[in-house]
Amino acid sequence: METQYATPTTDEARIRLNYTAAEARVVLAGKGTVTFTVDGGATQTLDVDGTPNSHQLLKEAVTSGTVDLTVSPGVEVYSFTFG
Repeated sequence: METQYATPTTDEARIRLNYTAAEARVVLAGKGTVTFTVDGGATQTLDVDGTPNSHQLLKEAVTSGTVDLTVSPGVEVYSFTFG
């Protein structure tokens, strides 16, 4: 864990996020991939390459659920935002 972001140091890492929101986003930087599922649904992939950028994880009516992310080495995870 760095001062502003988390990044895997060897193998891929996992993050589980419980939320109540209409929209969830994650700020990512570095180089690699992040795969994620929303409530165990279809796996989606984000290709990450560059400086910090916000990526949409979900956008729907306000609901509660779980997002599971798998982060490859080289990706920096800065923050989650909600709407």
